[in-house]
Amino acid sequence: MTHLVDTSVWHKYGRFSGVASVIDALDQAGAIFSTCPPVIAEYCFSARNTSELTEMQNEMAQFYQLDARELTQTIHRIQMALVRRNLHRAVGASDVVIAAYAVSAEQVLVTCDRDFLHIATAFRHTRNLGRLHVTHIDEAGHVIQA
Repeated sequence: MTHLVDTSVWHKYGRFSGVASVIDALDQAGAIFSTCPPVIAEYCFSARNTSELTEMQNEMAQFYQLDARELTQTIHRIQMALVRRNLHRAVGASDVVIAAYAVSAEQVLVTCDRDFLHIATAFRHTRNLGRLHVTHIDEAGHVIQA
């Protein structure tokens, strides 16, 4: 199964052994890791110079790149679901777009960011949104499937 890995995981992977062990176990089980333009933009945001930016872009280029599909309707449906659950201010705009990529490409969204749990909650209570599978990893390596 293919997993869209959120920026939060990559920023914590080298610092928290619990996160690293979950990702390493997925890798050993044959998971294919993917990325998308908003994740790459967030990940590369911390670059301090051109050489770091190039290095970070090369790191992200190792992963399967999701196509920029027509996401407008999916984004609108996710935002509507969040508003209906009064969760629209609990989730950043880029996380809505990342979730839309995961839904459109039928990916498991792997994250350390609780915003995606709010989106998963909204999905459970909304018809015709598609399916969003979230694997949330905390810094100790505990996993929540939503």
